[in-house]
Amino acid sequence: MRTRMNVLTAALLIASAGYAQAQDARPAATQSPADSTIAAPTLGTIDFGYRGSSVSGDPARYNRVRDLRDGPLVNAFRYEKETETTFFGAKAASVGYYDQSYSAGFERIGRLKASFDFDSVPLFQVQARTLFGNPGSATLRVADEVQQALQNGTLTQAQAMATATTPFDLKSRRDIAAFNMVYTASRDVDVSVSVHNTLRNGTNLQSFNFGNSPGNMTVLDMGVPVDDRTTDLRTKVEWANGVGVLALGYDGSWYTQNNSTFTWDNPLRATDSATAGPAFGRTALWPTSNANTMSVSGSLKLPARSKATAAISYGMWDQNQPLLPNTTNTALAAAPVPRATAETRANVASMLYSFTSRPADVLWLNARYRYYDYANKTPHFTNTVVPGDFSIGALETSEPSSFKRQTFDADASLMPYRYLGFSAGYSRENGDRTFRIYPLTTEDTWRVSVDSMGNQFVTARLKYESSDRTGHDFDEALLADIGEHVELRHYDIAPRDRRRTTALLTLTPVSYLDLNGTLFAGHDRYPETYFGLRDNQNDGYTVGFDLIPDSKITAGFNYGHETYSAFQWSRTANPLSSTDVTFLDPRRDWNLTTDERVLTYTATLDLIKAIRRTDIRLSYDLSDGYTNYDYDVVANATIPVPQQYKTQPRNRIVAAKVDGQYFVRANVAVGATYWYEEYSVQDFAFDPTLLAPQALPFAMYSGYVYEPYKAHTAFVRMTYLW
Repeated sequence: MRTRMNVLTAALLIASAGYAQAQDARPAATQSPADSTIAAPTLGTIDFGYRGSSVSGDPARYNRVRDLRDGPLVNAFRYEKETETTFFGAKAASVGYYDQSYSAGFERIGRLKASFDFDSVPLFQVQARTLFGNPGSATLRVADEVQQALQNGTLTQAQAMATATTPFDLKSRRDIAAFNMVYTASRDVDVSVSVHNTLRNGTNLQSFNFGNSPGNMTVLDMGVPVDDRTTDLRTKVEWANGVGVLALGYDGSWYTQNNSTFTWDNPLRATDSATAGPAFGRTALWPTSNANTMSVSGSLKLPARSKATAAISYGMWDQNQPLLPNTTNTALAAAPVPRATAETRANVASMLYSFTSRPADVLWLNARYRYYDYANKTPHFTNTVVPGDFSIGALETSEPSSFKRQTFDADASLMPYRYLGFSAGYSRENGDRTFRIYPLTTEDTWRVSVDSMGNQFVTARLKYESSDRTGHDFDEALLADIGEHVELRHYDIAPRDRRRTTALLTLTPVSYLDLNGTLFAGHDRYPETYFGLRDNQNDGYTVGFDLIPDSKITAGFNYGHETYSAFQWSRTANPLSSTDVTFLDPRRDWNLTTDERVLTYTATLDLIKAIRRTDIRLSYDLSDGYTNYDYDVVANATIPVPQQYKTQPRNRIVAAKVDGQYFVRANVAVGATYWYEEYSVQDFAFDPTLLAPQALPFAMYSGYVYEPYKAHTAFVRMTYLW
């Protein structure tokens, strides 16, 4: 489901518009003194007030990546000061809340430009319940008496979830700080530095289980701790004059994981067992790593209105964290890991060359070559695995994957008439991968388009693309070795025929009215695929209008209709053996057709000073999605017809917003915002009625479901300019 509303979008953000609105409120010289207002100041703006919300249903999903708590709020703050040689500006929004943002910038004209930004992005998932007594930590523990009772059978899973759980909020927050600076050392030389730092804290919903098949052990749904930092540094020295540009750069990226491992008790076992699983599980979280990249780039102006550009980079990626033991289960005689640390590293080479030219006023030519090589240098190792800490598994060898991609593009555009242009292009992409059933792939793409631009009454574009991907050196042994059918194909590299058409049309019959429409249709076929994705279609259109009868009234409407369809083929059978050959029986085949439809409506109306000293903004958004899964079998099937889902997925979200503001004087305004949002959903996997109670025969879960909600948010505020 696509949620396109942002918190208090309906509220008039005076930080960008207040000054212009205040100017509109100034009286003409002929107005009476009673109607006069003071000139609006230009240094700063503050928009503050009180916000309150009422939510029935799921408040976490309503907030999601926003913080709509009740309370006083500084919705927007702006301060700017400018002289002939310098500029300083600062902004803030949602001050003190989880979705707060701050920015500041300074510029000395012709010498220095620097900025700092800080943004917080929350993620509210669910108010969950858990058996673990310390949710959010790197080691989750279940009370010993609960573990022992579940192991002995004196307590059922349902009873444990009903009597021994505690509530906690499953949520996280991302804090992003960024510093950017460009220093002009001389007329031809710039030095730039950029530092981005991202901190993440909280919990994230994940599921783990013991055993090597779903029936061996209950799946555990829990909050995994999130505590990490990513620091990115980008530096560049650039020399430029009227002939060309040359730049040297260094990029560094450092990821630090503060919880290298995550350990959790097995609620069903107090002691290790060689046949019933371990007392606790452990997994490595995303490991600490770093990447360093050197680059050089440049461009050169050439005769005949031509230019050549090039960019080359070489990077080294490294991760060498300790490896975990093969199992936590002391009842199993597991072999030690073959080495102490990961010794993971890769070298990445990238190149881009392009040439653009306009040899005639009506002709444009473009060519581009891209090269990307990810060379995995991690040493191979062989290890006896222990699937799910449940039993000793097979001897397996690691497969450090590498890939290389080369792409060539060529395009030409011709505009023989004033308002009519034609374009044609060709692309070829070669892929080279290790440990994939198609180590080599080639994709050829042709495209043509017709454009009409520059005409005040009509803007139009029609484009058609045709691409064919082929695979080379098919290695069926990779499928056979893991017990898969050799007729299986992976859709991301399988041979594919793709056709796509897009169209755009804008009509302006009069200066105050635009009529617009778009259209797309695409079809992917996989001619060599038996098992897997065979066919995929997508199409849609939008229609709408924008109406501006005068400077005080703006109205708009847009309707969108999209459909998606996919067809997949599979087989239900046991692994091939001397006594069971169902693996080879095509009468056990079944297929799945997935159809999806999405409808969107958007309507807006702005009345800016249509009523004296008053701004009113209205908007309405609706998104309605529906999916249907249809299972079927072959005509002479020896397996039952699959049971269709009684609850097909559907979700619908409606948002209506009203904002009003009255200017008491040019630098003071009072206003109010009302926001209504309603979300309805049904889903066969996360429907609350299907997942109740929280303990099922196959899972003990946190309570994360797709739950509907209705929400009302109101904001009363004052805006002051100085």
